[in-house]
Parts: sequence; C-alpha cells; structure tokens
Amino acid sequence: MVRNSVAIQTGDDPLTAKMSFYWGRDADGSPASFFPEEGDEWYWTGGSLRLDEGPLITFLHRTRPTPGVGLGFANAGYALALIKNPDQPPTAWKPVIIKARQSEFDAVPATAIVRDGEYVVGLALKQQGVHAAALVRYLASALAEGNIDHPQWWSGPESGWVEEQQLGPSGPALIMDDAGAECSVHWDHRTQSFLHIATYGFGAATIGVRSAPSLTGPWSDPLEVYRPPESDNPRPFVYAAIAHPELRGSDPADLLVTYATNSFEFGDLFTQYGSQHLYWPRVIKLKIDQ
Repeated sequence: MVRNSVAIQTGDDPLTAKMSFYWGRDADGSPASFFPEEGDEWYWTGGSLRLDEGPLITFLHRTRPTPGVGLGFANAGYALALIKNPDQPPTAWKPVIIKARQSEFDAVPATAIVRDGEYVVGLALKQQGVHAAALVRYLASALAEGNIDHPQWWSGPESGWVEEQQLGPSGPALIMDDAGAECSVHWDHRTQSFLHIATYGFGAATIGVRSAPSLTGPWSDPLEVYRPPESDNPRPFVYAAIAHPELRGSDPADLLVTYATNSFEFGDLFTQYGSQHLYWPRVIKLKIDQ
C-alpha cells in the first residue's frame, strides 16, 4: 500500500459531493506515495491549511519501521510540505518538503492546526504513552516561505509563548492529558469556543468532544458523544475522528465529523466484508448548540 495519498472533494455536502484521489508513481508506473519516502522513512500527513498568503501547508509526521516492536513503526520527527500552486490539480503539485530539527522533548507538531491572527497554532502530541498535547505556533508569513526554524511553544500562563531553546528536556506545558493520535481543533461560532474532536480508546473507540474559551485552555474533559458501530466488530480498529466545519449538513446545528475504520489483520481489507466496509470514509452529524 502507498503510505499517503491526496483526495480533492468537490462540494460541501457529503451526500452529493464528489471525491477524486491522487497518488504518486514509481519509475515503472506502479503506485507510490504522494509525498515520497526518504530511505526507510515515510510520511503520514498531519494538519493542513491553505494560508491567506497563498500556499497550502501540510505538516508531515516522519515515520520509521520498528519490526516486531509495538505496532511496527515509530515517530522519527516531523517535516513541512509547502505547495505553492494548490489551485492546480494535484498532478501538477511539486511539494517542497522541509525537515524540522529534532526537539529534545517528546512533543511532535502538528496533528491539527488553526490560524490565530498572524500565527498558525498546532497541537504537538507526545509519542510515548498517552498522546498528551502541547501547543506550538509559527508565524504564518514564515510558513508561507517554508521556514519552520523558529517555533514558539506554550509554556503555561506564567511564561506564555517561548522560543524552543528556552525549554529544557521536560518540554512545554501540556494542555490536554489525551488528545488522541489524530484529531482536529477549530473555532465554533455556535458555542463561541474552540472544539477538539478525537477518538478515545484503542481498537474499539468512542468519539469525544472537548471545549475551551481559547487555544491555551482550560480545556474541558472529553464528552463522549458517539460510539461507532464498527467498534463492535470482531477485530475493531476505529480511529482518527476529525471535525470538518467547512462541510455542511441539513441543519445549521450540524457539525460533520469523519472517522476511519480498519482492522489489525491486513488481510481483512481484502475480504468481501472488508472491501465494502473497511477503510471507507465515515461521516456523522453532531448537533451543536449553545
């Protein structure tokens, strides 16, 4: 399987929208990752944002194999993909990939990102143990040039935002005790608060919502709002709940959320059931009010 791909959706209503898929090609024409591997490392995509300054940015999680250990892979840092012509079809994109230097502490940007004034703020998740979350921010103008050399980290209300070199091995402040391995953050105009959407649990999972008056918190405890029925499968693997406020439902109160379904047995994807029910986008509608 390719390690990553790109999909472009036309239309903001999932019931009628169309989606086109894109991936890379090896020299012999066989399918390859859209963001190509480098040696034995590959990329998984994190938060993405079209900047007002023009380009599309995508944070990439560098991943390396760990045969026989854990799930068989581990984080190796992060990078930024800069796409200067996002209005063109992905077949015309020529992403520039900028690798970030490795931090001394365990917090890797950026699973989810949001624009906040002149900055882009991202969730940086711990990779060891539970995925607790810290905050990192970059000047949007710097990201538009592919510059990720000067991140600032939230160090708590007393110190505020500080340069990375001011942090010791203990790292930045943690704003959530568990943000999920993949998640989203956005400003919700109905609640006048930031909402964080994630799956909770490993294998069988539920979808939960947190809220906060500002990105720095305080964040509420997660409110579990939906248990995907796929969590009751014999070998469940439900993950990656992400909100899409840019999509619309039939009711103004609708918040559309996607999640992923997979199996811990790779061969399950190629059974009759798996080909019809696993690894397809799932969309639910949450009712959000004040």
